[in-house]
Amino acid sequence: MSYRLLFDPQTEKFFKKHPRSESEKITKRLITLSQDPFASYNNLTKLKETAISYRMRVGNIRIVYAIDTTKKTIYVAEIKPRSGSYKP
Repeated sequence: MSYRLLFDPQTEKFFKKHPRSESEKITKRLITLSQDPFASYNNLTKLKETAISYRMRVGNIRIVYAIDTTKKTIYVAEIKPRSGSYKP
């Protein structure tokens, strides 16, 4: 069973500002992530700051998200270029 993807409203700005080809790559990776969030091919890293946050790389883009296994939901908190990630 797939996980449901929920997006922070700020993440929608990324898709509006960046080229369609880049947005399509990210969309494909998010769909793959929703099918099996813990698969090794997702290139994910657990972040140290919080217990539930993960980071996934897509080229120079970083996607920060949390997984709720009980509700089968992935909450996408940030989609940013590497240079702007990991900063409050």
